[in-house]
Amino acid sequence: MVFGSSLNYLKMKFLAASATNLTIYVYGWSFSSQLMSYVPQLLFSTTSGGAVVNTNAQTSFPTLGVSVYEVSQYTKSTGDAKIFNAPSSTTNGGFILIDTLGSQFVEVCAAAAAGNPNYYVMHSGV
Repeated sequence: MVFGSSLNYLKMKFLAASATNLTIYVYGWSFSSQLMSYVPQLLFSTTSGGAVVNTNAQTSFPTLGVSVYEVSQYTKSTGDAKIFNAPSSTTNGGFILIDTLGSQFVEVCAAAAAGNPNYYVMHSGV
């Protein structure tokens, strides 16, 4: 992800192609003039399986072509993020606001608790 004219916060919402919990890692990359390269730093991560997926599939994302499951609960392990969990596991999913700490690029990685489902990230600068 590359972003520009916003504050340092990125709003992120995660979706998965199956109802399995995710472990999420968000890295920020900043240019170091001393090293003349980009250096990563961990901006946010959940605990193992700490992104709990809804139990109801959502079909309201027709461009994806599949039913998806929204993440409803996040449990932070590291980083600076404001977490907005869903009221229950059957309603619309939650989202997080991550402080990018001035990073020029943001990389998102996720691991599923079971299987290899596709996951999707919706994001916007705040």
